[in-house]
Amino acid sequence: MKTETDPNRSWWLKVALQECEDNRLNPGDVFATPDRSAGLLVCEECKTGDGPFTIVEHDGIRCWQVPRRDGNKWSYLYFSADDAFRRQTGDTLEIQMEFLDAGAGEVMLEHDSTDTAAPVKGAYKSNPLVVHRTNSGQWRKARFHLTEARFQGSENCHTDFRFYNGGDDLLVRAVRVKRPVP
Repeated sequence: MKTETDPNRSWWLKVALQECEDNRLNPGDVFATPDRSAGLLVCEECKTGDGPFTIVEHDGIRCWQVPRRDGNKWSYLYFSADDAFRRQTGDTLEIQMEFLDAGAGEVMLEHDSTDTAAPVKGAYKSNPLVVHRTNSGQWRKARFHLTEARFQGSENCHTDFRFYNGGDDLLVRAVRVKRPVP
């Protein structure tokens, strides 16, 4: 007996399976939301410097709100991985950031790296991906691939990476750092 398959249905199933795989925590992965964290912390200490943020609720979802840049004052959201994550070998990582695509502006990532040619002996290596917000009103996930990650707390307040907000207020609901699965 031959069964027919709907190509559109197959595509949706593949997309759903990929989303489940992307969201699955592997051993050694770390993540943070405003309400929970597992091995990853947002930097409260940086709030008084160039890392101001507040926790707000948007349509029932708690988020970090990073204000727009004000004149010469930069706006970053800083994160630190715990020591157990830092001790693991390997310099290839993926950082995922779930954000609300609202307003306009750019979001960029700088991370602690082994590239000593990057600013401050590698502490602020710029990732080549620049996220441009389009005001779609949808939650989106940006994936930053790192090949020279060091994560020794070399950034401000002993953090490992930061997101730069170059536009309107930025809402972030989750951040995850993943190691490649062998």
